[in-house]
Amino acid sequence: METRTRKQETSSAVHKMAYLSLGSNVGERAANLKAAIDRLGSFGAVAAVSSFYETEPIEFTAQPWFLNCAVKLNTEKMPRQLLNQVLPHRKKDGTTAGAGQGPRIIDIDILLFGNSIIAIKA
Repeated sequence: METRTRKQETSSAVHKMAYLSLGSNVGERAANLKAAIDRLGSFGAVAAVSSFYETEPIEFTAQPWFLNCAVKLNTEKMPRQLLNQVLPHRKKDGTTAGAGQGPRIIDIDILLFGNSIIAIKA
């Protein structure tokens, strides 16, 4: 019979699955996505990556097409913690909060986060 101490029980992290959308339409798009996926490993374990696919821009159409993918991330982070850690990487890669629908080296959006529904005010 296995016995666990209280410390072992409380130190067990709760893992959640997050699904993220990545996109790039500036520079070496595939390399930009691969680098962003590598960096996501610092927020948890990348469990799966979709195929890369192209999409045309919406709203602001006078820009190059996007190369996109989806990532399944197993993380111990809470939704806002993950968002707060992803945002600086977006800025570092040339995407600013005011970029709107314009060109960007990398864009990362959280699509799903476990069963959570989070309203983020822009």
